[in-house]
Amino acid sequence: EMDVLTEYLPEQLTREELVVIVEEAVKATGASSMKDMGKIMNYMKETYPNQYDAKFVGTYVKSKF
Repeated sequence: EMDVLTEYLPEQLTREELVVIVEEAVKATGASSMKDMGKIMNYMKETYPNQYDAKFVGTYVKSKF
């Protein structure tokens, strides 16, 4: 069943791609602290809908600030 379902899901970004994209999101949103996590997550949701692991993005952003 999973093989059939995954055919219909958007392709997921790799962790390496996500690191670059999150850095881009931080610059694009002007984020400067953990208070700006919502801005970054909104950017990700609008720009890369359903293509990323939100837990990884959150953990990576926390490590930056």
